[in-house]
Amino acid sequence: MIGDKMKVKPRFYNPLNNHHHQQQPQHHSLTCNFWQLINNRTFKFKFVQRSFHLDIERKLIKVPGIFGLDKKKQINMFDVKEIREGFATDKWIEFKFNQQNNGIEMAENFFYFSIIMKSNSIEIVNIGRSIDLMTDNYQNYCQWLQTMRTLLEEIAELESKIYLKQIALHGNGHGFDTKKIDKLLLETTTFLDSIFNRYAIQNCNFMDKHGLQKFFQVEQDEKKTLAECQAMIAKVNSYIHRGFEIINQTLTENYLSRRGFYYFFQSIQFELFSSEHRKVCQDMSKPMSHYYIASSHNSYLSGNQITSSSSYEMYRKILQNGCRSIEIDIWEDGPDSELVVYHGKTMTSKIFLQGVLETINEVAFVESDYPVIISIENCCKKERSQSRMASMIKEIFQDRLYQSPIGDDETELPSPEKMRGKIFIKGIENLSHDSDSEESDNELSDSDYEFSFHQQSSINDESVLEVDEKESPLLRLIPKKFHRLFERQNSILTIGRTVSPQSSFIEGDFDNDYFEKRDSRYRLSLGDNNKKAQQNSKWSRIKKLSGKSRSRSSFKKIDPHNLSRPESLLQINLQRYNSSEIVNIEEIFSKCSISSKEKSTSFSELINYFKPRKFHSLDDCIGNFQFNEMISRNEMSSKQLIRECLQSYRQFTRTNMVRVYPHAWRQDSSNYIPTDHWNAGAQMVALNYQQISMPMLVNLALFSLNGNCGYVLKPEYIRNPMEQSYDMTQTKMILKIRLICGQFFDKFKRKETNLKVTIRIYSMVDKLRRSTKSIEFEPINPVWNEEFTFKIKNPELSFIQFTLVNRSSYVGHYMISMSAIKKGYRHISLLGRDLKNLKFCRLFLHVDYFNK
Repeated sequence: MIGDKMKVKPRFYNPLNNHHHQQQPQHHSLTCNFWQLINNRTFKFKFVQRSFHLDIERKLIKVPGIFGLDKKKQINMFDVKEIREGFATDKWIEFKFNQQNNGIEMAENFFYFSIIMKSNSIEIVNIGRSIDLMTDNYQNYCQWLQTMRTLLEEIAELESKIYLKQIALHGNGHGFDTKKIDKLLLETTTFLDSIFNRYAIQNCNFMDKHGLQKFFQVEQDEKKTLAECQAMIAKVNSYIHRGFEIINQTLTENYLSRRGFYYFFQSIQFELFSSEHRKVCQDMSKPMSHYYIASSHNSYLSGNQITSSSSYEMYRKILQNGCRSIEIDIWEDGPDSELVVYHGKTMTSKIFLQGVLETINEVAFVESDYPVIISIENCCKKERSQSRMASMIKEIFQDRLYQSPIGDDETELPSPEKMRGKIFIKGIENLSHDSDSEESDNELSDSDYEFSFHQQSSINDESVLEVDEKESPLLRLIPKKFHRLFERQNSILTIGRTVSPQSSFIEGDFDNDYFEKRDSRYRLSLGDNNKKAQQNSKWSRIKKLSGKSRSRSSFKKIDPHNLSRPESLLQINLQRYNSSEIVNIEEIFSKCSISSKEKSTSFSELINYFKPRKFHSLDDCIGNFQFNEMISRNEMSSKQLIRECLQSYRQFTRTNMVRVYPHAWRQDSSNYIPTDHWNAGAQMVALNYQQISMPMLVNLALFSLNGNCGYVLKPEYIRNPMEQSYDMTQTKMILKIRLICGQFFDKFKRKETNLKVTIRIYSMVDKLRRSTKSIEFEPINPVWNEEFTFKIKNPELSFIQFTLVNRSSYVGHYMISMSAIKKGYRHISLLGRDLKNLKFCRLFLHVDYFNK
């Protein structure tokens, strides 16, 4: 028998000593003097010369007296995320432009680089600490960069092996050593025994290419050729040979052992996510209006909308995450009208426009070469500033900037394929009554003033504004009488309830039905900054004015053209006015901001395919808009249009672009559910990338369908005018999921284990949730073996989430689009709060579905 001719002997290596496949650094240590850039609390930059010692064997960088590190004064290379060359961090960029503004030229004989540390933040865009260095010795510069990058490559390969070794040595008291690791791996996948026996050679512990081909066809619903099956067997055996000494190796090249089948099942081939979606797999030759476009709102902010820091790093990370539509708010600052980017009239910090544009130009097409759309909120009042802004955009983007005028024979937007590598500008050509943007829309943008009024009719029945009167600075500015304007049948304005973004992700999204609580986290918690906000002269002045009141007759005598600041509106007693009069106030407010600006023709020349226009009605848009004209609506206004005229909404988005952005009350950078707007056809559904929440997980799941390139083709029933009969109330698909077991190494202690998995379906019409029974005292291999059936009404825009909890505490999750799941026996790797893979933390399941 074949089994009698082979002997398999485990052979494990110490991963820290097994570097024969990597080129060893020439030295065991490196020592060099570098100048470190430091900025203190007063935002003044200085350089400190320090001696850096790189211990290659221990993978440590030792620095005497380094700023911002612990008392040991050393950097563990395992804590380093990446090495960057040049002016590629916020600190370097700020220093560069501060020097230029002071008339100081940067030294050309210096070489600059940064050590980027890993961050423990759970935000989707982690901005880690950086150690910014420079030297005038080119040889030391090259040697350090090459050595540190080599060490990072080794660490990336060794981390999983080192983690496995730590389990073997410590194991949280499980008491197993290295010789038992292989046995443990096999024991956690024993459910595959019956499957392997079904397709293996009779009375033998091996499977040939014919049995593997039949397994894929029957169990996995996949068609594989014999050549493909033979190649997979050879690849698996090659992997097994690294850890086992195989006698009669020639014999094993044509057969797959039981051990090999177990290891093969844990490979990428058996993931639930279809591998074809890891690259661009959709038709990219259709007009851009036929695609969803990954879009970011207030892309420069690193946190909340009121007090957080603006950052160049945010643009870098967002673009590298696949986002293709970003936003820049441009303002004038100082006596020289320096062009800066920040959230206007708030306490957010300011960054230089030139630094933002250079960062975008550097990373715009690193992860995806499909077109980037920059939405510019032009808040510059001087024509000279706008001309300088346009010149800066042209000079930095050069040939990447698409400036050609629209041809007379063009009738539709160009395709993403045709415009690869191009950058488009979306902005207001001139702020007349025909324009439309977040500033000029009927609803004021939160960037126009310190705060803005919102009419009662813009808040739908599903929304609950949760505001803490003690913590929210905006609510303190408004008289208590003003609160009554926001009251509805079920008390829309809830005072005193506190909901933090983090708790909502950990608890609300996983332990309760998210759709019962969506659009409910609008409160901003400023903590200790509240006292500073009260002491701020501008806020105090507005608060003082807000206590005054005028009669209704006095309001009618106010001249709209004399209202240049919102303080005058705050003097009005708003308690006695109904919602329609609030709308009139906003219209007056919008006209005041419009009349104070003059637009430069040089900036208007940059706008071609994405020209915003004023919105009056969808009928007006369908009848009068050119294909290159678009509208922007906040989430509430968009939802109202969806309820009133869904088909007209879809008709308009077949040829024109629609951008949806978060409501101004989302001060904490929370997000809204994007599926409603996607279902209506809106292409640019902008979300706050600053925060990980359920809407952002759904957003990431959608754009993973096309290689994470930032463009996903809309479903046929939305693009095709002949599909208006698509019934959202009828079941389209039956989905069956059998959750078999889990595989968790060194994750839980036996006495503290009570594991349960919850499966949720998210879509416009489906709100489904099923949970397994709790398994106690099985920390490594809990077995559920439970099957659930789901009826899906809108599979094209439905998303499945698996959540693992231990004693009601969140452990990990996995989100996937229905369009990307594969049938058969599959596994999923769970993600933590930071969206990083949890090592050796998997769920095994069987999936089947069919159209009804």
